[in-house]
Amino acid sequence: MKPKIFLADLVHNQHTYPYAVPLNIGKLAANLSLKFNKRIDIKLFKFADKLLDNLSAKPDILALSNYDWNVNLTRTIARMAKKMNPDVFIVMGGPNIDGGNDLRIKNFLTNNPYVDAYILFDGEEPIVNLVEHFMGHEGLLQDSMINKEVSLDQIAYLNSEGELIKGGICPSMYLKDIPYPSAYLSGYMDEFLDSKDFPLFPIFETTRGCPYKCSFCSAWGTAVTGIKTIRKFDLDTVFEELEYFKLD
Repeated sequence: MKPKIFLADLVHNQHTYPYAVPLNIGKLAANLSLKFNKRIDIKLFKFADKLLDNLSAKPDILALSNYDWNVNLTRTIARMAKKMNPDVFIVMGGPNIDGGNDLRIKNFLTNNPYVDAYILFDGEEPIVNLVEHFMGHEGLLQDSMINKEVSLDQIAYLNSEGELIKGGICPSMYLKDIPYPSAYLSGYMDEFLDSKDFPLFPIFETTRGCPYKCSFCSAWGTAVTGIKTIRKFDLDTVFEELEYFKLD
């Protein structure tokens, strides 16, 4: 059977609010699709109720975004998902963690034991490596990766003794030109752009990175990653994305 990968960037949908399409997980999906083609099943979710309705399908990996505005919702859904299926591998990612502070990463994972691992910084390459490891080994990721203390770049988790295992920096983080495919042009944003019940607005990404070392930045800045390069997406692709979504 194909591995089932659920990607979720959750918000509440009880009241209309100007939320954006889940571009973050769309980029993960586009890169996973490029790497594995049709060898895996990928589903994307923006709203918690739809994700809950689909958890009975028992995904192998559930990847959840972690931001200030959805941290409580994400944690609640993660606990529910692990209770429904203890074998699901739950991985979080996003800037609502101090990626450069091992103690804080360890504390986060200790205080949220239903989270099996955390992806630090860019997610496109680490999620591919995680799925590739899963597909290349028998059994659960908890057994093939965590119990054997396998280190994967930009993935952090606690071993069986509660000690932090954290990989290095992915090679793609040092590239000036970001090599990942477009979530829009890959079709992964279509269902969210066409949403009638809860409209979502598009967002576009042109660059990543920061050359400064601001002390207050604990997520993506140079002070955390040590990388000064301002990385950019292909400009022609950005214009194609803008053409893809036209406002009348």
